[in-house]
Amino acid sequence: MSQGEFESVVAALSKSFGSRSAAIEALIDQKSKDYSSVAYLDDSDKESKLFENQAKLLVQPVCRNGKTEATVGMAQKVWEGWR
Repeated sequence: MSQGEFESVVAALSKSFGSRSAAIEALIDQKSKDYSSVAYLDDSDKESKLFENQAKLLVQPVCRNGKTEATVGMAQKVWEGWR
């Protein structure tokens, strides 16, 4: 995803998770074989590494409903409530 879309997703998730760092943590696939490359980084470095390595580190699916709502991972019940 582009830098702008990434920022939009993080901002939307920040509202749900309470902070930007919690949103970034939610986006990182801890089961990925590359998780160890970000596990001990500080928040800003994690965010950069996640953006640069989305294919290897990003939990799928990431879904947006406009610019204000987003989910990460399977969230069927949330999606059903979106209009």
